[in-house]
Order: sequence, then C-alpha cells, then structure tokens
Amino acid sequence: MKGLNGTWANLCERVERAYRDREREAAEQMEAVRLAREAHRMVQEAGALAREAWSTQRWNSAVLHSTIRGVEVVPLCCNDELVEEGQVLDHCLKDGTYLPLCISGESRIFSLRGAMSSVRATLQITNYRGRWLVSQLKTFGNATAPAVFRSVAKSVCDQYNNAEAA
Repeated sequence: MKGLNGTWANLCERVERAYRDREREAAEQMEAVRLAREAHRMVQEAGALAREAWSTQRWNSAVLHSTIRGVEVVPLCCNDELVEEGQVLDHCLKDGTYLPLCISGESRIFSLRGAMSSVRATLQITNYRGRWLVSQLKTFGNATAPAVFRSVAKSVCDQYNNAEAA
C-alpha cells in the first residue's frame, strides 16, 4: 500500500506542477500581449507626433506656379495642400502618406488643373539617382489622366531636372 500511496502522491505532485506551469505560461503570454499592445500604442503615438510635427513644415519646389499648354501647374508644398488635393480628387494624398516623401526631398507633387475644364490631375515626380521622373499621374479616384496632362507632366519633370542641374 505504501508504494501505491507514494505513486499517487507523485502523480498528484506532477499534475499540480503541470497546472502551475500552465498558469505561469498563461500569465507570461498575457504579459507579452499587454507589452505588445503597449508597444503598438507607443508606435502609433510616435507616428501621430511625427505627422503633427511634419504637418506644419513647408518645402520648396524648383518649378513654380505656372501654366503649360493651357494647364495650370500648382506645386503642393505643405501637408494641408496635399490633403486638400487628395480630398478633391478622392485619392490617397488625403491620408498624408506622401508627406514624408515630400519632406525628405524624394518626391514633389503638383496639382495639374485644366484651364478650360474642371478636369484636374495630381502629378508625383520622384528623384531616382539624381534624376526626376514621373512616378504617378492620376485624376479623380486614381483614374488615368488624359493625354494633355501626360505631356504637361513630362514638361514639369524636364523643368525640374533643368532647375536642379543649374
């Protein structure tokens, strides 16, 4: 009988140890989840603070407000202008996603506005290895821009490259 009680006691101790281990693991997992949520919250706050700090910055454009082939070319040089353009044309500029690219000097964005019509497009040019290239040209809802806007976009890009070279 003594051997059986010893085996039973050993079994009960092992079961208790297993429950304690599971409780400890569950507590550790809950703490890991809590820490991950806290880290996520901190990253979101840092991003919001950075966007807030960036939102007041302005940058220069080598191509000034002008008209090319009857299309008004308006450089967008601050967050408010980017957001407004995105809202008017219902595309991703309204989310502030291009702000860091503009502040860093990697991209420049222009509003192209048809002088004789309500057609409008957004042009993004990007500096690739020291040369400015057309990276996006979109109208309302990210639709493809008409041909006249494509030729104006190329002219803006050429002007930017010439101004940078000077």
